[in-house]
Amino acid sequence: MVAGLLAAFICFGVFLITQIALVHLMDVTNRLKAMALTWLVSVAPYVALYHPLYNALPPALLPEEGVSDFVPRADFVIGLVVYLLMFLTYGCFYYTDHSLCLAYMVEISNRPQKRMTLVEIKQHFPYDAMLARRLDDLIASQYVVREGEYYRLDTEGRCLTAVTGNLKRFLNLEPGG
Repeated sequence: MVAGLLAAFICFGVFLITQIALVHLMDVTNRLKAMALTWLVSVAPYVALYHPLYNALPPALLPEEGVSDFVPRADFVIGLVVYLLMFLTYGCFYYTDHSLCLAYMVEISNRPQKRMTLVEIKQHFPYDAMLARRLDDLIASQYVVREGEYYRLDTEGRCLTAVTGNLKRFLNLEPGG
């Protein structure tokens, strides 16, 4: 399993560097698509790295003679799954910027006395401006289309809400949770 894990960590490092470069050097309007595409493209280096890493391992880390070819194949798949899980975990942390609860906590922690009144919170997070930014994000991500004064789900938005809506109902989550 060593070669698969090494390849996974190397490729995830390349993925992170690429993501940082994308965010700082380009105006990415659909971050989720950019992240997913970057990950998908970086699977190719994983495939290319695996066999040279496996062949470079010291004999003590290789399976014993007579063990079937299943072990290297399992190692390859396990490394790929670990790489996918690292990407999904990164995605969870990356998208916390859309969490209002987290935004409130960060703002409170940035204050000199580590506290804010409700009035200060409302001033710092004006509802109309936040709602407009959220809707702009949904439009830029092609989840929502604006038609005059109305907003409607685009095809991607319908697909996403079909999956997440059913998951939220199954998990009995709150309307905002």
